[in-house]
Amino acid sequence: MQRVLLGAGLALLFLFVLVSTAPARLLGYLVPDHQLRLSGFSGTLWEGMASNVAVATPGGWVQLGRTRWSLSQLYLLALMPTLDIESEWGQQRLQANIRLYPSGDVLVRGLRTSFSAGLIKQFMPVNLRGTLTLESPQLKIASGVPTEGRGKLVWRQAFWRGVRGSQPLGDYELNFQIPAPAIGSAQVKTLAGPIRIEGGLEVKGREYSVDASLTSDEVIDVELSSALELMAAPVDGGYRLKFNSEF
Repeated sequence: MQRVLLGAGLALLFLFVLVSTAPARLLGYLVPDHQLRLSGFSGTLWEGMASNVAVATPGGWVQLGRTRWSLSQLYLLALMPTLDIESEWGQQRLQANIRLYPSGDVLVRGLRTSFSAGLIKQFMPVNLRGTLTLESPQLKIASGVPTEGRGKLVWRQAFWRGVRGSQPLGDYELNFQIPAPAIGSAQVKTLAGPIRIEGGLEVKGREYSVDASLTSDEVIDVELSSALELMAAPVDGGYRLKFNSEF
């Protein structure tokens, strides 16, 4: 019996050493290439780097650029892959701790990411400029949808560009809370700039409501004004957005 236990222990030790020194390029065979593309590997499977990473989204592929990761061996044994990740692509940055549960749910902690507002054009037909920074201490995601968490989104040097004109907007901060699945709220305030935005958003199930005001001491670009009038009511010095709808 002692020989059997000793043999099993040595086998496990050998397997642990073998896996812990596995090259990072093996990750390319473990992840689905229709969801994640990686190239230029260095390091090991546990502590490695890829010189280029891209993630598939409904709007197309989003570049993360050079990405480093550190995978927890302990949580992997518990069938809950957990890793620290850092990436950079030009001025774009991402830092987070990510845990994947057997159910498919994802827990993101210590999230901090910054990216150009121009990236939004991949998902919405608007031409925006500026830098967006998203921070969240903890965010739970199920089926690709946030179900619990809180955070802050800051948009600095916001700028709108139309077909014939453009408009500098300002700096804004949006704080959001998601106490339960399909329930959430957000409040936006102006930090600086010529156009002031104040208000909030409420979400309950498939319904959502918006109540916000947009004011400016300066003349708003005609093309932007026309776009705003499609969903907002003109008031003295600006516009009022107040409506309910469904996703």
